[in-house]
Amino acid sequence: MNAADLLAKAFRNLTPHRREQVRFAIDIGRKLGPILLDALEKMPERKAAPSDGELALAALGLTWPCSEAEVLAAFRTRALSGHADRGGQADMGALTAAKDAALRYVRANGDNNG
Repeated sequence: MNAADLLAKAFRNLTPHRREQVRFAIDIGRKLGPILLDALEKMPERKAAPSDGELALAALGLTWPCSEAEVLAAFRTRALSGHADRGGQADMGALTAAKDAALRYVRANGDNNG
């Protein structure tokens, strides 16, 4: 028994009220299907959200591709300029976490020896 036969058998077993509901749903699908497909084709592609590593690089003022050396240099620069002993107010814990996440990202994606 093919799919059409199975659907026909199931349809015959429905009450008249259910049959009318199924017919209505099919009719709506026929009318809205092309409209929905057209709307889907016109929708712009969503860009993927930046990864934690990319956000960490941005916190250090870097973008991918970059190297471990660039990550460490950016960390040192921000750490020194934001250090409390030099009048800065950088959150050293957040800065260190950003450096660590950026290094993991660079190592996982290949150090570009920049």
